[in-house]
Amino acid sequence: MTKYNLQNRYRNEMTSIFESLEYRLYEKLEQADFILSRISAEASSCQIPAEFREKFVREKLIDMFDQIAERREAPKGGNAQKSAI
Repeated sequence: MTKYNLQNRYRNEMTSIFESLEYRLYEKLEQADFILSRISAEASSCQIPAEFREKFVREKLIDMFDQIAERREAPKGGNAQKSAI
């Protein structure tokens, strides 16, 4: 199998897998977007500059993703090792 054919097969498989869960993921991200919008609006009312808000929230989200991955990958009853997303 050529590299192109293999890449094409991978893309087709990943598309199928992703699409099977895409709607559920979209709904969750839409809910998260609503929460993030509220956070930004409240911070804005406290006169926190947009650039600071965005950087702060980005850092918090990255930390949350890391924590979620650690919990998912942790052996039951053991300590997790940090994983890359």
